[in-house]
Amino acid sequence: MPQVLLSGQEKYALLCTDSVMVANGQGNPMRQIALLRRNAFTIAAPIDSDVRTVADLKGGSLGITEGSGGEIGLVQIALENAGLDPRIKGNEDVDIKVVGAGGPGAYNALQSGDIDAYAAALNDLAVMQPLGLESRSIIPEELQQLPSSGLTLMEDTLADERDREVTIKLARGWVKGNEFAVEHPQEALAIVCERAPEQCKDMDVARAYMKSVLQTIATVDGLEPGEQAPIEGYETVEDALLASGDLESEVDLETIFTNDYLREIDAGG
Repeated sequence: MPQVLLSGQEKYALLCTDSVMVANGQGNPMRQIALLRRNAFTIAAPIDSDVRTVADLKGGSLGITEGSGGEIGLVQIALENAGLDPRIKGNEDVDIKVVGAGGPGAYNALQSGDIDAYAAALNDLAVMQPLGLESRSIIPEELQQLPSSGLTLMEDTLADERDREVTIKLARGWVKGNEFAVEHPQEALAIVCERAPEQCKDMDVARAYMKSVLQTIATVDGLEPGEQAPIEGYETVEDALLASGDLESEVDLETIFTNDYLREIDAGG
């Protein structure tokens, strides 16, 4: 949440693209120096459901993890693009229900028909696979490579030489860690289980979770690790925020989501 930066509680945070735009639109100059996750969220329906597109949700119900969950930006974009009301509260086309993070509650809501589809992070869906969930994404192809989240800090923090150096080192470590995990997934999972054994009590869940993470951190062909591009993806997010009213006017995307530090981030080899 942007509040951890706005309050001064933290200097650096992994924040969702849409929340960074909204914060800047409200006069809080945040800067994101490296994109670390793409396509981290989706909208999925049970594999045997008649709901095959977002437009099919009209008159139905959509589950979300929480009112401020990371999936909200994608939900608004997808609803807007499908010609539906993009608002989360007071939506006139789709009954949007908070059902919590991936787990038995969300799984039962899908299986019982209480919700027709579920919007969440890929890892929320992953942890429900061992429960028996079989699902498919209903978002269109053009929304499947949107920017999700990146390393973010306040503009004045970035202006401080020492803080900037720390930020670049953090980004470098994160990018290199992502690259290692993509190239050596089994070794990466073993490291996770060694450092955080509580996350690996159920290895079926751990493997499904790891698979979902790898989908979000893989570098897109033609782009540098951490590169915040293509700009059209950011414009799509911005357009949805403008349509929903969460953003009152356009923001300077290329300044907020800067690629000025990519060379320094990569310099550590």
